[in-house]
Amino acid sequence: MTVRTGMSTIIAQMRGMCNAGTADYTAGTATYWSDQNLQDTLDRWRFDAYSVQISPVMEMSTGELSTTRYYLGEHNIESGTDVFWVSDSVGNKVAAASYSVDYNLGLVTFTANTAGLAYYATYHSFDINAAASEVWRQKASHYADQVTFKAGNQSVNLSDKLAQALQMASYYAMQSGARSISFERSDTC
Repeated sequence: MTVRTGMSTIIAQMRGMCNAGTADYTAGTATYWSDQNLQDTLDRWRFDAYSVQISPVMEMSTGELSTTRYYLGEHNIESGTDVFWVSDSVGNKVAAASYSVDYNLGLVTFTANTAGLAYYATYHSFDINAAASEVWRQKASHYADQVTFKAGNQSVNLSDKLAQALQMASYYAMQSGARSISFERSDTC
């Protein structure tokens, strides 16, 4: 596999959250944390949205209501026209030149007033907090064999790294957003 170009910003954010270098440690023949390792972890916490209606923001502009901004309701979105696009109400793709996207905030901004028309987006978003928790748990398993020892008047507390990694895993797990999807059967009364 190769690292997807639209993941660079999200991977960089993960590195900061997890204090993950590109070669923190080796387990067997695998070196952690390459961009591929982080992308694979993020992909386990990926949500794929297909033709989800996006929410228009009505604003007052020069005395008239106008709509240029739409919220996706998601953050940490993979960038690129091959994985993100906007469609109109009949399913036609809208020209990418007619809007811009803040992938971190989940905000689509059209270049012209859309008059509040219905638009739909297809994209991949990531629960970056859940992915960071997983990375910290994996780092903790690496630190599990490190010990605290004393030699004369000196003490080395390598086991503190394990406690810190578990604390960070717990912190990001609590920040993680739980997802639920509801379905309604159309064949029942």
